[in-house]
Amino acid sequence: MTKMKMESKLHDMIGKLYTYKLKEHRVIRYKCETSFSKIVTDKEDIIINHDEASDFFDQFLMIDEENPVVSSQELMHPGASSQLQLPRSTIQESCGDLSAIIMENIKKVKEDKEFIPQANAINEQLKSLIELGKTEVDLIKAQVGFMRFSKGGDLY
Repeated sequence: MTKMKMESKLHDMIGKLYTYKLKEHRVIRYKCETSFSKIVTDKEDIIINHDEASDFFDQFLMIDEENPVVSSQELMHPGASSQLQLPRSTIQESCGDLSAIIMENIKKVKEDKEFIPQANAINEQLKSLIELGKTEVDLIKAQVGFMRFSKGGDLY
C-alpha cells in the first residue's frame, strides 16, 4: 500500500473503535513514514509495514458503536464486510441502574441495620448478573475469534 493510501485510510480511522487481537482499540492519531506507519491507540502503539497493510487491515476491524451486533450474514460469510459489530451485554445496558441500586443499598444499610438481610438478597442477584455479564463477554470473545479464524487468522 502506498504512503498516500495509508494516510487516507488512517485519517478516516481517527476517533473510531476497532477490535484487534481480541482487544478494543480507539485510534487516537497516526504517523506515516515512507515504508511504515505508526498507529497510536488508547491501548498501544502499532507499527505497520506498508507492504503488510492489507493483512493488518483484515484483522483490524471497526466496531459499529451505534449498532454493535454481529450479523448472522457476517458470521456465515466472513470478509463480506470489514466492520465487526459486537452485541451489547446485559451489564452494558444496565450498568447505570445497577450502580444506582448498589449506592442506594449502601446508604440504606448505613441508615438502618435491619435492611442488611434485604441487601444481602440484592447482592446475590447482582452476583448473578455479573456472572451473566462474564458469560456474555466470553461469547463476544468467541465470536471475534471465530471471525478472525474464518478469515485465515489464528483464534487468539
